[in-house]
Amino acid sequence: MSTITSKSDAEIADLIRVEKLFAILRGVKRDQIVETARALSRGGVKFLEVTFNHDAPHGIEETLECLKRIRVALSEKICLGAGTVLTAEQVRFAADVGAQFIVSPNVDQNVIRATKDLAMVSLPGALTPTEILQAHNAGADMVKLFPGGSFGPDYVKAMGGPLKGIPLIVVGGVDLDNILQFFAAGAVGVGLGSNLVNSREANAGNFAGIEEKARAFVEKIQASTT
Repeated sequence: MSTITSKSDAEIADLIRVEKLFAILRGVKRDQIVETARALSRGGVKFLEVTFNHDAPHGIEETLECLKRIRVALSEKICLGAGTVLTAEQVRFAADVGAQFIVSPNVDQNVIRATKDLAMVSLPGALTPTEILQAHNAGADMVKLFPGGSFGPDYVKAMGGPLKGIPLIVVGGVDLDNILQFFAAGAVGVGLGSNLVNSREANAGNFAGIEEKARAFVEKIQASTT
């Protein structure tokens, strides 16, 4: 049986459909990143996205170091991804430190192509029907609907009509109260940022709180699929 780190891109895409959730780590400092990842793992989360920091002078290097530390510490427990990826070069950087999926805020064919050339899962961000179809046609495995939560489950359902067959991951505004509504509307998964991993909480060392929230989301998803 293959481990998470040895799975192919197709297998990882299938596993996203099963797990239905990935945590988005944004603004978590490198000294807290591993314990934050451990807390999420203990809570049952298997997919982690660490977003590239494009604001700080050494933000790219900091992000890559965070990815590397998680990969070393949790190699067989976590499927690791890089987020806010803007260039093909950043795709290669992420791959070099062990990322297995790439999330971007927009539809960039160069980023999608570089991701697939490296046999990684591609999750570009899109909102309109045109953008979603462009991402799919460019080779994306799934499309991140962002900000999906701002438009609500009805928008997800509406996109599933003319674009049936294109798997959508909803990111932005998803919480414990509405998460199942998005699945009922047709989303195959969700990405959770501050509603699951608040950077202030993580940097303050409140890992028990993060674990508790992770478990609540995972248990709610599991209860709805059994």
